[in-house]
Amino acid sequence: MLADLGDVATRTAQILDDARAAGRASLSEPQAKQVIASLGIRVPCGCVIDARGAPDLAAVSSLRAPLVAKLVSGSVLHKSDSGGVILGLKDAAGVAGAIDTIAARHAGLPVDGYLIEEMAPAGVELVIGGHVDPSFGPAVMVGFGGVLVEVLDDISMRLCPITRGDANEMLDSLRGVALLAGVRGRPAVDREALVDALLAIGGAQGLLIRHSQAIESLDINPLIASSTGCIAVDARILLRDPQACPLRGPLGHPMPLPGAARDSADLSRLLSPRSIVVIGASTEGGGLGNAFIRNLQQFGFAGSLSIIHPTAPEIDGVRCYPSLAALPEAVDYAYVALPASRVTASLAGAAGKLAFAQVVSSGFAEVAGGEALQAQLLEGARLGGVRVVGPNCLGVHSPRAQVTFMDNVVDVPGSFGVVSQSGGLGVDLLRRGQARGLRFSSMLTVGNCADVSVVEVLDQLLCDPGTRVIGLYLESVANGRALLDCLQSRRVHGGQPKPIVLLKGGSSTQGQRAAQSHTGALASDERLWASLARQTGVAQVDTLDAFIDTALTLQLIAPNYARPTRRIGLFGNGGGTSVLACDAFARYGLAVPPFEQVIVQQLEALDLPPGASVLNPIDAPAGVLAKDQGALVGSILDIAQRAGDIDAIVVHLNLPVIVGYYDEALLRNLIRAVLRSRDAAASRLPFVLVLRSDGSAAIDAIRRTYRDEAMALGVAVYDEIPQAAQALAALAWVERHGRPVQPSAS
Repeated sequence: MLADLGDVATRTAQILDDARAAGRASLSEPQAKQVIASLGIRVPCGCVIDARGAPDLAAVSSLRAPLVAKLVSGSVLHKSDSGGVILGLKDAAGVAGAIDTIAARHAGLPVDGYLIEEMAPAGVELVIGGHVDPSFGPAVMVGFGGVLVEVLDDISMRLCPITRGDANEMLDSLRGVALLAGVRGRPAVDREALVDALLAIGGAQGLLIRHSQAIESLDINPLIASSTGCIAVDARILLRDPQACPLRGPLGHPMPLPGAARDSADLSRLLSPRSIVVIGASTEGGGLGNAFIRNLQQFGFAGSLSIIHPTAPEIDGVRCYPSLAALPEAVDYAYVALPASRVTASLAGAAGKLAFAQVVSSGFAEVAGGEALQAQLLEGARLGGVRVVGPNCLGVHSPRAQVTFMDNVVDVPGSFGVVSQSGGLGVDLLRRGQARGLRFSSMLTVGNCADVSVVEVLDQLLCDPGTRVIGLYLESVANGRALLDCLQSRRVHGGQPKPIVLLKGGSSTQGQRAAQSHTGALASDERLWASLARQTGVAQVDTLDAFIDTALTLQLIAPNYARPTRRIGLFGNGGGTSVLACDAFARYGLAVPPFEQVIVQQLEALDLPPGASVLNPIDAPAGVLAKDQGALVGSILDIAQRAGDIDAIVVHLNLPVIVGYYDEALLRNLIRAVLRSRDAAASRLPFVLVLRSDGSAAIDAIRRTYRDEAMALGVAVYDEIPQAAQALAALAWVERHGRPVQPSAS
């Protein structure tokens, strides 16, 4: 679109630098439009009339009416609201009168001048904007509504840089996308011009990437799109404070590590430690340190275990040393449960004998006034050559290494690796997850992430052959750009990407200054995380239950990137339940389509008892299920799973009805028939089982028994149909958005 991007970038940088050096918080509209026009985005023909002295209107005669007069003033943010815009001017005399009116309305305010422009032809009003987030860096937005964009809230946002495919997907995701194709006899807009404009702002060579250190946010609003292209009617660019950020520099520069260099940090020593030292155990047997030792012993830890204590020779049969420097050999991992004020000195004296210290202690940057103590902790750790996990966290859980910070947890190694910024939620996840059938490769609680970052641990899990599914519970991230890069890199060709499920806690409030632009006001924390999920194929959920259900699905069902899950074959007892199930799947974007005629004919040939329906959903009342003591169920499913237009089979059984009218022997036969049919379809279709209870202790116990049996055979089991629908929708999301991509040619 531009012949010389280097020259354009240089001219733009000069405009931005000059404005910032002059102490301006924003570019004037004429300056902003000069920048926008240099990107190849059309702006109206116009001229600027100086506010000093009598207005020189000579240049107005070359413009084509109707015209618009606009105030140019750094003191007025919203010109339309203040009466600083007058439309429909026919000639120079009308312009002169409009200038007098605008000046009178803004008497006493500093005025730089007046922008006189040709009015843009009619078209579809959109907004294209950008915002540089402190953590994620540049993000680009497009939406409908012009000045009403916040009211209509029909926007799409992506983290930069975007591709042409991203830009088209952004437009397609808008509720009003049909307006771009033309409605009620209006012609379609030039969609390629819109895509070009989005790339000019948010592409790899776009304005936001090249000048993210100088620009805080920008709006092109409205951008009028028509069949002949698009034109920027108004533009605003807010500038970053030069004292808060250098004029130019590398975006997303990694945070410096206080301990060893990142390349030399072997995180396997953290996630699977073979030698552990406890700092903070008591000779009286109480406290977190002592509890951690008991948990290790009960979990079967077979590695080297020692304690740091100033005077005791041993505690609970474990040998003590007076300091880390006194350890006979280097140790992988320390569990630190000292008062916050004593942690720094302990780690500062490590003398290179310790790789990682998990600082369980609280009272650091998570509390008011604790920032200085956390900075001291990092400095002390640097002196001792120690990497810090936390502080303000609970520990590591690693069944492979027989290490855990909890009691009564399953010691069977699994494939689900988790990073959690909350220790308490990590406890909930372990307890509830193992009850639902999740099996963990590791889980690390990282608390304040003062040193060891989420991205470092995530990168380790991505490389770990024993981890096939990754879970993230995050409340904030210091370097969102690094997280984006890490997640995107896993999709590059070279192997199947590991599915990732994200539970995001907390939200951020945009600052008042950012809210001066439409984009700043709309670029919420939630929208940026949703953009991250869409661009990387991460399955984002909003509850712990959904987190567990989704992880369970991804643990048992490998994503089919070649054929994303969309169409469901549904079988169960209860017509009303099946109807509600269809509604649930529809809410999550999944279809329950009628079977093709050949499948219907094969099902009808089974001579099912009265009351059965075979069109999809297959409704089989208890009496139908009881035929041949459940053997008929296997025949039905064997046929259904051969349907060419079905991507998954969901079986729902109402346990109290089956057990109440018949007996548990029938239920056992039914479930085993389902599992046998699943084995036959395993190479093509995933099976999901929903075992519904009435909440009674007896039925719940029966459900647990058969859930464990099904899970042992690799079948995901849910308590209710909406849970299964949400989990399969998350699987479909991963399949659609997380598919491997070829690396770009360099």
